[in-house]
Amino acid sequence: MKKAFQPIVYTIIILGAIAYYLYDKETTRPASYSYIVENESAYSREELHEPANLKQVGPWVLEDLNRGEVRSSMLEGNVVLVNFWATWCGVCISDIPLLVELQDQFKDEGLKVVGISLDLDLEDTGELKDFAKALKINYPVLLGNKRIVADFGDIKAIPSTFLIDRKGNVIKYFLGKVPREEITNLIEQAL
Repeated sequence: MKKAFQPIVYTIIILGAIAYYLYDKETTRPASYSYIVENESAYSREELHEPANLKQVGPWVLEDLNRGEVRSSMLEGNVVLVNFWATWCGVCISDIPLLVELQDQFKDEGLKVVGISLDLDLEDTGELKDFAKALKINYPVLLGNKRIVADFGDIKAIPSTFLIDRKGNVIKYFLGKVPREEITNLIEQAL
């Protein structure tokens, strides 16, 4: 009789471990933002807390994929396009080719594209490096945290993209997919 219950007990233990892993993985993402699927209209702007009143972003320091320090002061004097994203966000990934293209097109005129990854559950940066290499990301990818999310107006959804002028003023905030024509025109005007 004892042996008949062993497979059931093992199955329950395995299912419990899987459930705990999935639950724990979900809860490691900070509650200060949420994933937007293609149906962005399911959320009101109030629910997503659009940082519409954000005029400037204070100084910040983040690590790059090699654990080197990157300071916002290193970008001063440039037009900066800051994109908050994650590898698990399909809409974010669909924006990357446009960001790569914009970096190529305007880098000599003073545009700096910066990707801030909100993949907070990664043990090391190797997976993120491989991801960036596979997508041919040609701009710095920095490791985000709760503080940088708060510094940018406590964003609650990704992708969230900010266009910042040479004086550090926020020109435009995009929630969701970045519209190609609009962002290109705004960058040209800012440069």
